[in-house]
Amino acid sequence: MSCTIKRLESLVPPLVVPINTFAPEPYVPVNGAIYAVVTSVEDGYVASVHDVNVGASGDTVLEAVENLKELLVITFEDLSEERPERLGSRAASQIRALQAIIRRTS
Repeated sequence: MSCTIKRLESLVPPLVVPINTFAPEPYVPVNGAIYAVVTSVEDGYVASVHDVNVGASGDTVLEAVENLKELLVITFEDLSEERPERLGSRAASQIRALQAIIRRTS
């Protein structure tokens, strides 16, 4: 029976969840919303924004999305603090992608 349930869980299609705010953090999505893809995994959920190569997990869909929002802000802040010439090509690409979808409001 448990094998059948696991197979059925793997058939659950991914959810697309809009991220409209990062409150209370002083960041907003550039174009009104960022879309996270949330997939069910064996022990919870994984929320990802594939364009910026950032993902986070949680026990619930909401927790996974909240963790993703936090990780997006942390990644944005950490990479923004580095001088561009110190970033490797992947990190430089990632910060450019983040800057295209997130901006600081203050």
